[in-house]
Amino acid sequence: MPENTTKSISSFKYVYLIVFFMLLSGLFHPLISGNDGDMLIAGVLVLLLGLLGGILLWKSTYDKNNRVVYMGLGFSLMGGSIYLIFLIS
Repeated sequence: MPENTTKSISSFKYVYLIVFFMLLSGLFHPLISGNDGDMLIAGVLVLLLGLLGGILLWKSTYDKNNRVVYMGLGFSLMGGSIYLIFLIS
């Protein structure tokens, strides 16, 4: 497979995740109710923060040298994400 195709498929993954998080955090609610989209942006960022924590936790299972660092950062980011979810709601 050519390298350009691999890069475009890889970037499509991230676009798909961001669109999924936008839909998950209520993209249509501000459009229907006429409210601001500020909470939509905050919701997407909180979900992406949790995703980054999950990625770091996954990476900690494969990297023996920095396992504790990745695990600590992953749990911290996921905990911060959960805290922000409760703070927003």
